Amino acid sequence: MVGGRGVRLVAVNIDGVLLNDTFSPVIHRFVVGRGGVWSA
Repeated sequence: MVGGRGVRLVAVNIDGVLLNDTFSPVIHRFVVGRGGVWSA
């Protein structure tokens, strides 16, 4: 991106068992590890 500050907002619409057991912890670590705020 030219002159941008990077990604400011990401929305993930996944529901069910796979989100809670598989994707949620990975997404949480990714977001928080880069200074983001995790809200579920």
